[in-house]
Amino acid sequence: MRSNGFKEAEVRTGRKLWPTMSRYLSVSPGSTPTPHQEFLKKLTFGFWQEYSGISHATFQGLLPIAVFLAPRDLPIDDRSLVDNASEELIAIHIPRVAAILLCALTELQAHFHFDGASIDQRLHEVWNALVTAPEVKELYDSRYAQLMKDKGIHAV
Repeated sequence: MRSNGFKEAEVRTGRKLWPTMSRYLSVSPGSTPTPHQEFLKKLTFGFWQEYSGISHATFQGLLPIAVFLAPRDLPIDDRSLVDNASEELIAIHIPRVAAILLCALTELQAHFHFDGASIDQRLHEVWNALVTAPEVKELYDSRYAQLMKDKGIHAV
């Protein structure tokens, strides 16, 4: 702030601070949440909650990854379970990561509607490939199927 000539008091009084996720998702009584709030609430209380638990080191968050944190604490006969668990974890998290990226790309395309490179077609192809994962299908059904239809993002 100093190098750019800002003073803390000016920044704090000049505009509202960026809201935390919980403050952004809270809706006053009698108000209707925006579509973005509804979607982020679903994401936050869905599989994203697991990632929050991992990053904040809660018991529920660390439980699924505990075997990776202390593999030598397992009995020697059970250490092969770590390999199986890693494949399972990868199979779960790769579609989730791809889905989050695809959500962002779809939001950008819905807003800007870029031409060329068959972007609309490619978005549909990737969604079709990923909706076989139940969590991805839930994201698609809750927001992106209708958003793509409303914004004219059609498969050719």
